[in-house]
Amino acid sequence: MRPRVGMIGLGVMGSAMSAHLLAAGFTVTGYDIDEEALRRHAERGGTAPGVNRGSRE
Repeated sequence: MRPRVGMIGLGVMGSAMSAHLLAAGFTVTGYDIDEEALRRHAERGGTAPGVNRGSRE
């Protein structure tokens, strides 16, 4: 089972931290008020409320 982490804020610092955690094998669920930041996080392999759900349907 992969370790899970939640990241609130996917700006400059949060997106870099989440990218490193994803590269290290963590499951990262991210949240940000900026939809573009959520989309970029999902493209890197993270999960984001409302973003990943639509891509699976």
